[in-house]
Amino acid sequence: MPVRRNGSASKHGRHVLIIVLTLVLLIACILVVVKFTRTFASDRVSPTLNGSTSPGEPLVSIYAATDNGFITKITPDGLLSIVAGNGNISDKPLPGPAVVSPMHPADIAINRLGDIFVSDLNGYIERITPDGSLSIFAGNGHQSVIPLPGPATESSMFPMGVAIDMDGNVIIADAHGYIEKVTPSGTLSIVAGNGKGMWMDAPVPGPAINSPMSPVRVAVDAVNNIYIADNNGYVEKVTPEGVLSIVAGNGVTDHTPIPGIATNCPLNPSGIAVDGSGNILVADSGGYILRITLDGALSIVAGDGHGSYSVPPSGQATQASLRPAGVSVDANGIIYISDGNGYIESVTPLGVMTIIAGIGRTSQSIPIPGLARESPLFPMGTAIQDYP
Repeated sequence: MPVRRNGSASKHGRHVLIIVLTLVLLIACILVVVKFTRTFASDRVSPTLNGSTSPGEPLVSIYAATDNGFITKITPDGLLSIVAGNGNISDKPLPGPAVVSPMHPADIAINRLGDIFVSDLNGYIERITPDGSLSIFAGNGHQSVIPLPGPATESSMFPMGVAIDMDGNVIIADAHGYIEKVTPSGTLSIVAGNGKGMWMDAPVPGPAINSPMSPVRVAVDAVNNIYIADNNGYVEKVTPEGVLSIVAGNGVTDHTPIPGIATNCPLNPSGIAVDGSGNILVADSGGYILRITLDGALSIVAGDGHGSYSVPPSGQATQASLRPAGVSVDANGIIYISDGNGYIESVTPLGVMTIIAGIGRTSQSIPIPGLARESPLFPMGTAIQDYP
């Protein structure tokens, strides 16, 4: 009997040992799996906010001018904040803290110092510094009078679009048929337009100040050429020497864009941008984003032309229903669309679209700080702040 008890005890001890060894082996396997998973995850390409597949951290913040009186910022990690505007779109802007000032923003641009310039439909260009202070940079609040060269704050204007050139000058698309330039010191001059483009006149190649035009947005390339989104169905280029040429459009605004020679293509441009290679991106209010290459070839990069109030699907950009009000592009070639359906979308160079902000058309219109994809948003124009 004692021997049986000892044998039973020995057998029981072996069982315990087997259980312990099994547990140790299981824990070891778990640790290996966890380590492998962490290593694999750390070696993966991190997708950025804008839907690209660049390694490392996201590179841009996106600023949006909304039709209901706000400027919002979307950080690389997808968080939205309000940096300017109080939702009052009727009254004169108030110098001081930007978040308490009325404004009716149509477009925005950012200079190398991080100053935001707002084209305000009430007849002003406001400047917002990185510390959140607002000042009136141009305009006197009178929209019905032609612009007056000289001190920018004494001039009338109806600013629809705004851009910054390589010298820090502010370029303004004035709905009265002009392109104005305001120097950093605040002096305004007219660089294009004769004020007659609102009557559907075709632009005239040659001296830019003699040409009719109806500008709604403006962009500048790396050598200070100005590109104009003309509501009359054209895209014009103005060189630093003041010479205007037509780079796209045939004056027809109510037909589907036709890939091919850009100057033969119908256009209804609502926004414009230039990428790092000099390609022109056009937001067409017919429901498309178009690209025009340096050799004048036009292609469709996003939109199916339906423009319905629907949720654009993430995936192939040319299959999405869009109502584009503006377009911008970052240093990596990622395109950002201000979509009147209530979204901001990004499109990678491979044509993949992602929704990065907005919840679509809703009765709730005030942007909500927090996750950008959970906030109402009515974007009119965007600007990109690239980080080194």
